[in-house]
Amino acid sequence: MSDIAMCQKKFIVHLVVLLLSMRSRVNYLMLYCYGKYSEKSYHTPGVGYFWSGCAGSVKWGLELSALAIGDIENQTALHYHARQTEWQKGTESLQIWYAKQLCSGALELQQMTKILTADAFFSKKPFVDMVCAAGRFTFVSRLQHNSYLRYAYTGEQKPDRGRCKAYGGKIDLSNLDTAILPSLKRMTMKLFM
Repeated sequence: MSDIAMCQKKFIVHLVVLLLSMRSRVNYLMLYCYGKYSEKSYHTPGVGYFWSGCAGSVKWGLELSALAIGDIENQTALHYHARQTEWQKGTESLQIWYAKQLCSGALELQQMTKILTADAFFSKKPFVDMVCAAGRFTFVSRLQHNSYLRYAYTGEQKPDRGRCKAYGGKIDLSNLDTAILPSLKRMTMKLFM
């Protein structure tokens, strides 16, 4: 027992005394109620409120951000990288934290793939700009349901004072205007046929 540290010796002695002093059946799950050591006395790093996709709401707990490399031909994905989210509220946005994490390993990741795919949570301009600039990746993602897309204005500008008109109208994704985007008709035929 010479290789056991002093704090471990104290804990074992406390545990043995506690087990001998308890009456009736011993329930090891409830042992923390009777002793001086409990989970509540220690701080868990990285604990906070995170979005739970299964529950569809924000939950208290730990989050693990994972990255996988996908193989389209074999229809499989292999785990590549995982890291516990240790984001602190008030420092920077969570998306910027994720982008910095991806940018730190961009050189190794770029040797394997040039295309990144992500959830709709990541389809925001700051995240996409940081990740694409770091590794010259092509980013593929689903847009969020509240995305506001507009056509670029290609008409004649008014000679009045003020800023030039940059945007035409809102894009209706269920009814795309092929007159404004002629290449879109060929692209939709290619995608959906």
